[in-house]
Amino acid sequence: MHNKTLIDQARAHILNGDTQRALETLLPLNDHTVQVLTAAFMAIKEEIVKNTLSFDEAQREYSKVNDKLLQRINDIEKGVPTGPANSSRQWLIPVALLAGLLGLAVFAWQRYHKTDEFCPVFGEKQGLKIIVFHLQKTEGVPSPATPPSTALLDQIGELTQKRDISVQIRLYQAPVDKIYSSDERESLAANCGADMVIHGSFNTITQDSMSVKLEYRFFENGGAHNVLRESIPLKGSMRTLRSLEDVVYSICSQIAAYSGQKETARLWLSKVKQEDAATEEPLRKALEH
Repeated sequence: MHNKTLIDQARAHILNGDTQRALETLLPLNDHTVQVLTAAFMAIKEEIVKNTLSFDEAQREYSKVNDKLLQRINDIEKGVPTGPANSSRQWLIPVALLAGLLGLAVFAWQRYHKTDEFCPVFGEKQGLKIIVFHLQKTEGVPSPATPPSTALLDQIGELTQKRDISVQIRLYQAPVDKIYSSDERESLAANCGADMVIHGSFNTITQDSMSVKLEYRFFENGGAHNVLRESIPLKGSMRTLRSLEDVVYSICSQIAAYSGQKETARLWLSKVKQEDAATEEPLRKALEH
């Protein structure tokens, strides 16, 4: 396959949030930098498997790999060499062996470990434990550089933190191209000990904009209840494709209501510009009491 084709495919995989497939696509080029980044990527995965790397730390390390990989792809297109040939090739073999051993370790852990290897790690602190699944793309132009699931996770975390709503929101660690049914996602999230699961789909309009449709479910995992919680639906499914901002305010208003913060739920609900009756109307009625 022509180098340009490999490069175009790898860049597309990165934009779709699939770094591993991008690295695998570039392996035929026998590029030293790509091989080193592959070893680094596998090492991060190994640390996640061993629960020695937090979610936030892992995301930062993955971002570094992505940035360096995109830079190397640009350099390959320009014909920039991968680095000092003699000195680098002397340690290509041990790096490759390390990557292979890490890959075998990951495979062995997934093969014999009895728990769900994709479950995120939650800390000891109190708070609503939320699992977000990768949003499934239905149509549109190529996906934005930041996966919509990551953008959704970050914005919900930031908004709830500003209002002192205690949540631990994590991404389910399955590959972005792994498809589950709605029931499967809810079951997997419950088995991971989540109090809430968020999943759904998106369309890309341009590289900088998208429309999103979400589903969510709260699980009754004990703990203190409030009057408002008893009156709101524990499960919802949006019927309208909306902006990411509207979707975030809508979901956060549900979280605030479930957490007993009635005024905050009303405030966030008022910020939704394009309402989805199936999602907002039941909550609005519950907030009237």
